[in-house]
Amino acid sequence: MSGFWKLSVGVTVAFLVLLGLHFATVVGLFGAAPVAQGGFFLRIGLIIAAVLIAAVVGTVVLEKRNPAEALPDEREERVELHSERFGLLVLYAGLLIVMWFAFTPWTPMQMANGILLAVMASEGLKMLLALYLLRKGSHL
Repeated sequence: MSGFWKLSVGVTVAFLVLLGLHFATVVGLFGAAPVAQGGFFLRIGLIIAAVLIAAVVGTVVLEKRNPAEALPDEREERVELHSERFGLLVLYAGLLIVMWFAFTPWTPMQMANGILLAVMASEGLKMLLALYLLRKGSHL
């Protein structure tokens, strides 16, 4: 696995862990979940900012260390394309499920968390599929 994929996996895992911590507060495992629009978008904005900063810093370090490692090879590009397509289908299915609940008495915060959960599921399944295909040695 190239440095590109190691960085990709690391950033995705960080994103999923941070979103998992957010959902742990939503379901009441610890801490308090944001109850207002401002608090929700501040928390999600900080999560996204942290992940973007980690991705940029990681890419710069990887590029300086070994420029050839900063880009995926042909096989990795095909695996990424395949997993992106699958992840997009999962995202669409998740959003359709959330749209179903739009006609029930969900609060806007529940809708926002439902959409966020669909994104999280899509990213998680996309990464698992990519890792499986890379590990399997598939020649897509």
